[in-house]
Amino acid sequence: MRKTAIFITLFLIIFTLSSCGDNVFERGVAGKSAHITVKTPSKTVIDEEISFDDAKVIDALTFVAKKSIIEIKVSGSSGMEYVESIDGLAQFDMGAKSGWIYRVNGKMPNVGAGAYTISDGDKIEWQYVTEYVNE
Repeated sequence: MRKTAIFITLFLIIFTLSSCGDNVFERGVAGKSAHITVKTPSKTVIDEEISFDDAKVIDALTFVAKKSIIEIKVSGSSGMEYVESIDGLAQFDMGAKSGWIYRVNGKMPNVGAGAYTISDGDKIEWQYVTEYVNE
């Protein structure tokens, strides 16, 4: 009986910890909402409305990619995350200046996706560019 109680307790702890990362998006009933799109030169990979409490742009991308079963590769941490690839399309796949950029409400923020806090009503766009030009 004691072993069963210990097993159930451990299972609940592991389950709770494994789902913590997405909680900011799942609670959203009274929270905020934003729209996120992910576009390659030939198609839209993600086009979705999300609800969240408090989140960074990288959190939103990670959430929708996981939900849509789309692989993403991110390097860096602590606000300095860099998106290397989304759905198999990586930096330099289409030339020396190609890669992923993001915009919020049509503008490129001057901080990384891990440092930019999403606001209610934001429109987040991830776009693969073939000729990156600093805006």
